[in-house]
Amino acid sequence: MAVLLAACGGAAAEPTAFPALTATQTVESPAAERGARLYAENCSTCHGDRDGKGGIPEAPRHNDTGHTWHHPDAQLRDWVLNGKIGFSQMPPQKDKLSAAQVDLILAFLKTWWTPEQRAFQEDVSKRYQESLDRLKK
Repeated sequence: MAVLLAACGGAAAEPTAFPALTATQTVESPAAERGARLYAENCSTCHGDRDGKGGIPEAPRHNDTGHTWHHPDAQLRDWVLNGKIGFSQMPPQKDKLSAAQVDLILAFLKTWWTPEQRAFQEDVSKRYQESLDRLKK
């Protein structure tokens, strides 16, 4: 995902912390259900639906044919909250969404990926976070 989850409109829901959806968890988790609502309210206008329909051409798709699953959770969360420039521009969403809400949206997006993609992304997220943690020491 070159850039993700533009919160193009809608009201943000209450923040809810939860463990990240892993490759072995069911995709029908309560976190993913809450994330589906947040995605519909804040992201789908720009990024489209699971089938890649809707959205705007500049905004990447987040389904299994997209690139989102190549990136670690911490990086995706940062791009959503603080914005991202590059091939396409993602405006910051920290005034609309909390980190916990972004995590809910990510849990929902992971339901669109294959088990192999979720496993890959889980590993990338773990290694990236370990690197961040080492930098803090």
